[in-house]
Amino acid sequence: MVAGWASLLIAALWVLSLVGFILATRLYVQTKRVQKLQIKLDAAEQKYAAVLNFNESVFEGKSELIEMTLNHMNQGVAVIRPDGRFWLYNKRALEYTGVTEEELPFPPTARAVVQTQLRNGEFGLNGELLPPDVRAFLLEGKGRPPKSYSRSRPDGTVLEIRSDPMPDGSLIQTYTDITELARAKAAAEAAGQAKASFLATMSHEIRTPLSGVIGAARLLSRTDIGGDQRNFLETITLCSESLLVVINDILEYSRFESTGVSIEEAPCDPGQIIRAAFLVTKPEAVAKGLKFEIEGADSLPPGILTDGKRLRQALINYLGNSVKFTQSGSVTIRTEIRDGEAGRMLRFTVADTGIGIPPEAVDRLFREFSQVDGSITRRFGGSGLGLAITRRVAEALGGSVGLRSTLGQGSEFWIEIPLKEADLNTCELPERSLDAPARALRILVAEDVPTNQLIIGATLRSLGHHPVIVSNGKQALEQIEQQSFDIVMLDMQMPEIDGLEATRRIRAMGFHSRRLPIMAITANGFDSDKEACRVAGMDGFVAKPFDPMDVAREINRLTVSISNSTDAMHSNAGVNKLETTSAAQSAGNSGAQAA
Repeated sequence: MVAGWASLLIAALWVLSLVGFILATRLYVQTKRVQKLQIKLDAAEQKYAAVLNFNESVFEGKSELIEMTLNHMNQGVAVIRPDGRFWLYNKRALEYTGVTEEELPFPPTARAVVQTQLRNGEFGLNGELLPPDVRAFLLEGKGRPPKSYSRSRPDGTVLEIRSDPMPDGSLIQTYTDITELARAKAAAEAAGQAKASFLATMSHEIRTPLSGVIGAARLLSRTDIGGDQRNFLETITLCSESLLVVINDILEYSRFESTGVSIEEAPCDPGQIIRAAFLVTKPEAVAKGLKFEIEGADSLPPGILTDGKRLRQALINYLGNSVKFTQSGSVTIRTEIRDGEAGRMLRFTVADTGIGIPPEAVDRLFREFSQVDGSITRRFGGSGLGLAITRRVAEALGGSVGLRSTLGQGSEFWIEIPLKEADLNTCELPERSLDAPARALRILVAEDVPTNQLIIGATLRSLGHHPVIVSNGKQALEQIEQQSFDIVMLDMQMPEIDGLEATRRIRAMGFHSRRLPIMAITANGFDSDKEACRVAGMDGFVAKPFDPMDVAREINRLTVSISNSTDAMHSNAGVNKLETTSAAQSAGNSGAQAA
């Protein structure tokens, strides 16, 4: 029995020893594995610590490099956080804001910088160095600042300031010195203004004597003369009108070069535009015995959206050219609607049976001062600018020009513009026909050139009116105070008081347009001159040299306002005084961003 228990105990001890051995072996293996992992972990920690140290040193180096780069930039850079605090800025940005390090508050904010700028006079005494919208925002808290604007500093430096938002709501501002660029722009604008002024002066000085020549010839043609005198008179008239065409081309092209082609789109009748250009050039075609006709106008839409005056000008250039270079045969203007890459296009083609153009000359024909050869100018005259002007007009209208020609057989010139149909009810009405005046009008004329006084006076008397002629705006005002008139005609450029100032004073006296229409009759024939007359208060405009029919047509147009007006009485009583009111505006300082 005892031996059995001893055997069992020995077996149990043996099993326990075996289990302990297994456990010890497994623990040993696990310990070794942990030691190996620890070694790897230590190695990884050392490696990543080295990488971290390296990255930190690189970052510090890059940070110093970025800071050095920013501080050596000619452009100012600043980053403003959403709460208005500056996150970073370089030395140039600080310099361009006009704030020193000592004046910069801590922490620096956009509002504090703007307040410091105001105290330092950085924006001028009353903010006059800031653009109006920026001034309203910074000084009055109105509106929003633009993304980009330019301002001057007290020392004359001109800065361009741009603000670009970041995804987190921060703002990156850049300050760029554009002083030289601004000076160059100002110089270019001054040169353009000087050129425009020169052109206006030349227009006036050339047209004024030419107006006397053409006007006198037209008046003389109404008298009883014949034989050689009639031939001489026709020669004077034709030569002076040819000279006027050349002068108009030169001045028109020079104006395009100086200010570009101004386009004013409005609903108009394309058929009316064609007929108007046709009638202008028809007399010369009839005189040469040419077949002169229109094709396809009936198929046009009733209304299109374009600049009718410019389109008519281009068609007149084409028609005039064709008539001039066609000695026999025909000149035809036809229209068609075509499908182009940019959509539907309206094409006007002028075809003639004239002298034609050699292939080598086609490419240069639409260039400035270009004709087929020098003999063309001697034989037919012209400035060589008509087609160049037409090309400029077509391009400004969004279209193009072109031609097909066969030497000795004729040519086809076309102009193509985008077809934009317009409501017929909004189209301009045709001009009123020229009827005899319903009654003789008393017309006050202010003109300083004696020759033009003679021409205008004789023209108005031939139209059945009663002119009173004075030499300047001051005398015109005196006459208006002494007697009544139906219409006032004023030259723009006169001594003492010019036409524009005289108009403003007449309107200030209470004579509104329906009571006393005022029209300009001037040698200043540019669109800017017409606009200046309109702004001053004038109702009509006739350019010198004038056609008596144009004067009659404009007078008839203006008399509508007289006949339809209930207060058009010939009296100076009851002059209304003009009053103006003003309102004070509150101002307050505001600055959500640096300037």
